[in-house]
Amino acid sequence: MDWLEEQAQGLYRKLTHMSLKKTLAAYIFLAVLGVLGCWLMTWQICEGWEQMLTGGSGRGQLLYIQMADGTMGFARQIEGMVEELPGKVQRALTVVTMVQNCSIFVYTVAAIWLVAWLYYRNKLRQPIAVLTREAEAIGRDELDYSCAFHSGDEMGSLCNAVEGMRKKLTKRQGQIWEEMEEQRRLNAAFAHDLRTPLTVLQGYVDLLETYYPKGRISQEKMMEILEMMGGQVDRLRRFGDTMKKIHSLEERGAVRRRMRVEELARRLEESAGMLVSGPGEGIDTPVKLLFRVSGGKDVEGQMDPELMLEVADNLISNALRYTGSLVEVELEADPDTLCVSVRDDGRGFSGEELKMAAHPYYTGEKEQGQHFGIGLYISRMLCQQHGGSLTLSNSIRGGAVVCAQFAIGD
Repeated sequence: MDWLEEQAQGLYRKLTHMSLKKTLAAYIFLAVLGVLGCWLMTWQICEGWEQMLTGGSGRGQLLYIQMADGTMGFARQIEGMVEELPGKVQRALTVVTMVQNCSIFVYTVAAIWLVAWLYYRNKLRQPIAVLTREAEAIGRDELDYSCAFHSGDEMGSLCNAVEGMRKKLTKRQGQIWEEMEEQRRLNAAFAHDLRTPLTVLQGYVDLLETYYPKGRISQEKMMEILEMMGGQVDRLRRFGDTMKKIHSLEERGAVRRRMRVEELARRLEESAGMLVSGPGEGIDTPVKLLFRVSGGKDVEGQMDPELMLEVADNLISNALRYTGSLVEVELEADPDTLCVSVRDDGRGFSGEELKMAAHPYYTGEKEQGQHFGIGLYISRMLCQQHGGSLTLSNSIRGGAVVCAQFAIGD
């Protein structure tokens, strides 16, 4: 019995994994055999009924002739004599003959229906249902539905192809989402970094509006201010040109040139002074700036001053938002490394912020949704592109400390 079950299961597996064409041919062949077998069986049964109704084959030959009244009927010929059969026997023989003659057509129609039903049930119904659900899910933009159907025939291959398409669509959707997210980060970085030079320019404009009409600005000082304003405008222009050419923050590389730390320190001090004295966002009380170069003022290295100033401006802007009354900026350099540290006397970083503050769009200020948390993320990216890193910590004196490190060696 177990052997029969194994053979039946093996035959079922073979039929399941056969191609659609071979399966249909097998079903038709089996149906033809079944029709012939049933027809032969029915023919034999009908022959038996005829013999029983006519009294057996030894009692003459059965004829189907025209009767005396002009109708067709059955008669029996015995030794040259034709004998009409009784009416009941005539009717029974008519039924038996009709069954015998029509059975082939009935069995053929039944076999066609059975082949169609079995073929659809065993080979088409399940994969069609799977493909229909998958198409509906894709139409709803739901790509987590798996189009899984394990079969060795063409429908299994079709389901596998649709499943491959679904996986590619899922991957492409993820790529599109990443591209949109990267574009969002890029736009946020562009908007964020425009604020610093604009703040500096606004500070210079306020300075001129306050003191120039009173004649308290010398010609030499005026030219110095205009030169610094021109530098900020040139910085905006270069930044705009860069943003037009790149499609992600990772594409923005460092453009280095040889310069002295002293020159960078001067530009950084001017920019920091304007940020502190200008109309900074979230600054309600006067803030004191303490700027110092603790070492390496005469060092020369390969630097991208625009990139470094952008990082420093981001760090100072963040410090101004959280400080109480003091922001300290310290610059230290050696022949290989330059470090810009910014400390404030605010509340410092929480444990979560130390881990997450440099991630894109993170903000610890739940009530201030306008801060996208992009500044530290941009700074970290730019430090990495300059061969350095960005570290966050809390000072033992209180407040937050952020250190931007850049590689400046040849």
